[in-house]
Amino acid sequence: MPIHSTRRPGLGAGLLAGVALLSAMAGGCSSTPPPTPKPVATDLAPVPQAMRGLIGSEVQFRNVAPTFVAGFGIVVGVNGAGGLPFSDQLFASLERQMALAGVTSNSDALRGTPLEGKSPSEILRDPNVAVVAVTAAVAPGLPEGTVFDVQVEAVNATSLEGGTLWTTDLRLGAPAVFGGPQTTKIAEARGPIFINPFGTEASGNTTTVGRVLGGGTLTNSLEIIMNLNTPSHQRAKMIQSAINSRFPQGRGDRSPTARGRNDTTIAITVPQVYRSQPANFLSLLKHTQVDQLQPEAFARRYVETIKSEPAMADSMAWAIEALGPRGLSVLRELYDHPDLAPRLTGLRAGARLNDPRVATPLREFITRNEGVLKTQAIGLLALVDAGPTVDLFLREQLRNQDLLTRIAAYEALAGRAERARFAALQRTVNDSPDLRRGGVTIAQLEAMSRVSLPEGTIQGVSRDPIEGKFLLDRVPEGEPLIYITQQQVPRIVLFGADDTLDFANAPAGVSVWEGRLMLGPDPTQPKSVRARLQRPGRPAITHSVSGKLSDLVALAARQTTPSDPRPGLNLTYSEVVAALSRLEQAGATRAAFATERDRLQGMLLAAQESQSMLARPENDEDPTPVVVRKGGGLIRAGEQDQDPPKIVPITPVAPPK
Repeated sequence: MPIHSTRRPGLGAGLLAGVALLSAMAGGCSSTPPPTPKPVATDLAPVPQAMRGLIGSEVQFRNVAPTFVAGFGIVVGVNGAGGLPFSDQLFASLERQMALAGVTSNSDALRGTPLEGKSPSEILRDPNVAVVAVTAAVAPGLPEGTVFDVQVEAVNATSLEGGTLWTTDLRLGAPAVFGGPQTTKIAEARGPIFINPFGTEASGNTTTVGRVLGGGTLTNSLEIIMNLNTPSHQRAKMIQSAINSRFPQGRGDRSPTARGRNDTTIAITVPQVYRSQPANFLSLLKHTQVDQLQPEAFARRYVETIKSEPAMADSMAWAIEALGPRGLSVLRELYDHPDLAPRLTGLRAGARLNDPRVATPLREFITRNEGVLKTQAIGLLALVDAGPTVDLFLREQLRNQDLLTRIAAYEALAGRAERARFAALQRTVNDSPDLRRGGVTIAQLEAMSRVSLPEGTIQGVSRDPIEGKFLLDRVPEGEPLIYITQQQVPRIVLFGADDTLDFANAPAGVSVWEGRLMLGPDPTQPKSVRARLQRPGRPAITHSVSGKLSDLVALAARQTTPSDPRPGLNLTYSEVVAALSRLEQAGATRAAFATERDRLQGMLLAAQESQSMLARPENDEDPTPVVVRKGGGLIRAGEQDQDPPKIVPITPVAPPK
């Protein structure tokens, strides 16, 4: 839904409109018995004294590896790069798939588009249409409706830039055509394609491979299965009770977390509150104590183990966290422990349990440390509800010279701003009978708090949804920086108070996509930027906008419509990011450029290679790394000798001539 004004309405007046805006941003049987799972060797026996009674020491886990799902799909809007020949079998399969979906030359869905009046076979041969293989890795146990990233790879196109994936079924295993084995449908995928503009073919980044950020939706949940090492109806019942006591059925959960099937098997579904952190849930589950009656005694056991056996500190931290707030009184002994490992363990568990008393030692730890320890501690401090002093301290870190510190502080503040926004929206609903009668749900409030953040808050992060395509965050602190996300929710983040463009180093302008988009100074309007876009088979579009980067981003994404006649280029998130990258390379902005490191490839590889496995208690900490470029070279983000992969070089690209 287009945004018609930059004026921010009051909370009560804008809530129902916010719900509409949020909606715009969405997008075989056999008689043969199944094979019996092969026993998996376990190294949990003999169980250390400190871990006795933990669920992970009494069961084996199945279905805990990512699940590989795939399908063939259709991408439209690839700017003449598609329509190449491909196999007859796949052609027939996709033609039948479109027919079953009701796609015909008279389809309402095609009305007003360049494909209007075309048959399925004509659509598949259209040069603006590409056939793709769609793949994804789905974390185990997630509830239906969970969203995730998917990868798309062209079958018959030279580029997927500007494309949008039509709804595609994702099934277990490799993509298949009609006539072959059809496995269970697990999810659907759809949405605009993001092309990573950072890298070369040698690095695996090309215009024929992209992704749909948050474009997958789970339609068929795959349960996590626990098998007791020693079958016992009574013990299975106790474990089930312990799990449901620690993880009670909450808002949006369709069933209890644990459901016993017999004296050996318990099925697990990840609760809604953990759907974005399934690995953390699994670690907590494995370290939950079956006996729920003596939390303080178990906390004392775990803390003493941390002090005497540092090698077990990580497992004991999860065990303390699994006890919940009942273990805090004992855990606090570790906050100022003289040894680093016990202190870090205590700070981590205390922050995740939202203990306000952990804020002061965490701030001291952040001040005295650098590198990955510092960024991890910033992420922990973000979890603690300890008043405005936490927000003010994190804002100080936005001005740090270390890039990773700045990114970590931004992510921390953005998360805190979202929680504050949700609380404000919830108060507005509670105080307004009309809004309560209007049916605004908690889930809608949670989602609204993630897509819009007002200016002037103590967190210092403001956010606007741009044309339902991505989020634009502004962080007016520190040196200019453009931060790009390439996982889940697409975001462009502009750091620094001044985002003015400067074409002194590129007076003739900047060329994107071999001249299809030209950006440069407007000779008729001082301090303005002229943008000229040429799409294949369409008239060229030329518009001018102020010289501010934020205004150019809005112009690039905006679609001109009768209801919103403001000028726009209607570029996708991927295309906007590519244009920003070219501007930075040409020296037209003073901002450095940073992006999240790509994790999807690793997830896909793990899912493809995974088999039935036994989950082990382990450390799931993995701070989000970033890759950085400034003027074709690397920015050093402080000394990272202990963690060199955090800064990943990008092959420099010569400025366009």
